[in-house]
Order: sequence, then C-alpha cells, then structure tokens
Amino acid sequence: MTDRPDYKAVLEGPVTNREPLLVHDLPADNVVGVVTALAAEIWILRDRLHALERELAARRVLPPDAAENHRESEQEQRASQAELNAFVNRILAELARGRTPVSNVDPGVERYLRG
Repeated sequence: MTDRPDYKAVLEGPVTNREPLLVHDLPADNVVGVVTALAAEIWILRDRLHALERELAARRVLPPDAAENHRESEQEQRASQAELNAFVNRILAELARGRTPVSNVDPGVERYLRG
C-alpha cells in the first residue's frame, strides 16, 4: 500500500462533448507547486542564456551587452509585438477557456478505440 493519492485519469477517451478538468482533484497548493517549478525552470534558462552571452562576449563573437543594445527595426518590432501578443493570448486564454471543446469529435469514434 502507498501513501500516494489515487488520482482519477484526466482523459479516458476522446473529448466529445466537454473539456476535461485537468486539475479537478488536485489541491491548490499542488498547482502553486507547478507554477513554482516552472518559474525555477525559467530561471535556469535565463541563467544559461546569460552564461552564453558572457561566453560570446569573452570570445569576442559579440560585443558585451549586444542583446541589451540591439535595436529592432520597425518591422522587427511589429513582428516581435505580434509574437508576444500571440504567446500571451495562447497562455492566458487557458484561464478563461470554457468547458466546450474547441473541436468536435464524432462520439462514434469511441467504437474504434475499444479493442
């Protein structure tokens, strides 16, 4: 016997009429733990990126502060802003997403998934 909780399967078949509740039986502290773990991973990526920037500057591949001093053209600025907007909307849209699936799957598909 184990002390680990017995979570329900999140998705047991095709999504046919309602989006699954991905964290329906997870305590809020677990969700905060996930956010904290992701923040730690982002910090690691930032730290590694800074190390690479320092190496490139030390090897004179790029001047120091090349990333900070980079100036985008107006076209690059528009493209960057569009990418940022799409990224933010894709991520934050999950907070407001309804329970209706964004695509429809014929409920008859289940007969093909059963052995």
